[in-house]
Amino acid sequence: MSLAKLLPFAWFFKKSREDHFSRPAFDNLPLRKGDPKGSAWGLWGGNDELGTLNLISEDVVRATRSEVFLGKAINLKYLEQKSLHVLRDADVRFVAFH
Repeated sequence: MSLAKLLPFAWFFKKSREDHFSRPAFDNLPLRKGDPKGSAWGLWGGNDELGTLNLISEDVVRATRSEVFLGKAINLKYLEQKSLHVLRDADVRFVAFH
């Protein structure tokens, strides 16, 4: 099973019979007072710190094995802390899966 099918970013909020998540329409996103239009910060509840990371179940983690073809990993924390131009000459390749 493809990771894209397990976590296709067409999920969210309601659980269906197939155990998939679907998100509300853009205009129906639950906004809290002060939230910018189109944000979904309140979707997982007021105390949630993970947001859509809640969707990464054990099944999703197991399915990622089929997506690995090089066996290399990079620390995504690095991307958060450094400018992307630092990676310009690095031996790092990003591959988008559809």
